[in-house]
Amino acid sequence: MSKLSFTVAYSSGEDIDYPARELNVHSPHTVGWQSPRFCDFPQEVGLALSRPSRLSQVQLLSHQSKIATKIELYVGEGGSYSTANWKRLGYLSLADNSQSDYQARELKSVYIDCTGAFLKLLVHKCYLNTHNIYNQVGIVAVNLLGDYVGGPSSGEVGVPAAPFGAVDGGGGGGLGGG
Repeated sequence: MSKLSFTVAYSSGEDIDYPARELNVHSPHTVGWQSPRFCDFPQEVGLALSRPSRLSQVQLLSHQSKIATKIELYVGEGGSYSTANWKRLGYLSLADNSQSDYQARELKSVYIDCTGAFLKLLVHKCYLNTHNIYNQVGIVAVNLLGDYVGGPSSGEVGVPAAPFGAVDGGGGGGLGGG
């Protein structure tokens, strides 16, 4: 299992200071994606894998106070994100984070087994709290793990799978709502 490369193919909206393209890069300076202020829900973020892949695990690192109540996952196959055929994988729920006073980020790791070229995240409404005055949701980082269909092409080396440097928020299972 290797880390799969992807780029953001679509976003239904974004805060100007936290664009979806922030999810393309993992670094200590990455700020992640945030929805527009006072937006309609759900918000959609679409990822295009660099090649069709067998996905084994999706890791999502949530913002510490701009927390979605639920994120639905879909896998897509086809020539482009806009014309892909989608299959709903299920959803994951996030904690409201009140126990940490909105200081800790929650990492959700979801184990799946599917093949596709695209991943759609439908990000549902936020938990209301005093640190989220604009009713936004945010994803700090996404990590996709699996294998490219047909294995690595000549000269391509898979990046070993490594989880984010965060505490797992108890999401080490499968998806809900199948």
